[in-house]
Amino acid sequence: MKNLIKRINRIFQDYMRAKRLKIGKYIWDRKEKAKIVEGDNFLKDNSIKSILFLRYDGKIGDMIVNSLMFREIKKVYPDIRIGVIARGAAIDIIKDNPNVDKIYKYYKDRKKIKDLALKIKEEKYDLLIDFSEMLRVNQMMLINLCRARINTGLDRKDWELFDLSIESGKDFKWTEHITKRYLAYLIKLGLKKENINISYDIYLKDEKKYEVFFNEIKESKKLILNPYGASKHKSFSIETLENIITYLKDKDIAIILTYFGDKYKELEFLEKNINMFIYQKK
Repeated sequence: MKNLIKRINRIFQDYMRAKRLKIGKYIWDRKEKAKIVEGDNFLKDNSIKSILFLRYDGKIGDMIVNSLMFREIKKVYPDIRIGVIARGAAIDIIKDNPNVDKIYKYYKDRKKIKDLALKIKEEKYDLLIDFSEMLRVNQMMLINLCRARINTGLDRKDWELFDLSIESGKDFKWTEHITKRYLAYLIKLGLKKENINISYDIYLKDEKKYEVFFNEIKESKKLILNPYGASKHKSFSIETLENIITYLKDKDIAIILTYFGDKYKELEFLEKNINMFIYQKK
């Protein structure tokens, strides 16, 4: 009976989600189309002086890879101002990044989203770049209220809210590594493919404490693993994590687990029982 109720509730929620998205799109999918100058250098031809990146999903891995875009744009156009909307642990990834001029903290609360958008509106960004595969209503509202001159998104050619669209299957393939997707954005912005470095890095001000931590580990091979994804469906269960660690430890590889928030208690017994390492964020 319990499973039946869950199934009915899931069907109902899916139905209502589709309705909410349809209503949200009707309300927020509105914008006077920007006059885009066609040419081989979008940023220069359209006098782009500031770019706002939307990374409100809180995904650590995506933010790390996304950092290559900040660097490559600044490499060619050092005077372009780069702002990033981010939340959670993803903020820690870019807080010391010299290629990011301003970070805006994203909250899921609707009123706070409105307040943030109105604050950003005053800064008059020339270009907004969104990476969402599916836009939720609050995200539509945020993009609409930010009032950037030009909005860019993924598969948005049929939207009024977006002026420029990166098309899957044409500009990149879903089967490719995510770096190829970000490469497609950069090429669309006018950067030359042959000059783009798709490696990515993390900038840290306080490197010494990490050096001390790593020097305490005797194994020559080290593997850093973040067991937590953006949702529970993308996270390792403790049982799966234990099996992975046991397998790698037998190969004399040091396992270093990273975590954010209150997850340490969940992982603590692994550190004691399997003799691996957990880096605790101070």
